[in-house]
Amino acid sequence: MKFKHLAALCAGVLMMGLASCEYDTIVPEKVVIPDEEASFSKDIEPVFTSAGCTGCHPSMLKPDLTVGKAYASLTSMNLVVAGDPAASKVMQYINAGHQTSANVTATQKALISKWITEGAKNN
Repeated sequence: MKFKHLAALCAGVLMMGLASCEYDTIVPEKVVIPDEEASFSKDIEPVFTSAGCTGCHPSMLKPDLTVGKAYASLTSMNLVVAGDPAASKVMQYINAGHQTSANVTATQKALISKWITEGAKNN
């Protein structure tokens, strides 16, 4: 008789535990990329500032990602392969979780990739 009560109690506790489980649903960020050509100065360079990249990459630490110097630094160090985001080290660093890359949104990553695909112009 004691065993039946213990079994019923355990079953009840288990059912209550399972009923109280709650899971958060992760909703992926919707990526919307504008149709117009990506602009380095308007779209790409501000990402480095907003993501906090310039905190570790100011003018004295390579690559220099500060406004007005980022393009020359990225291209002179061969961190961008125009037309090929997968071969571009800047995309590899961002996608691999380099330092502040967690602050770069999916939309910003897609925009950087688009800019590289379009030829990585200094526009």
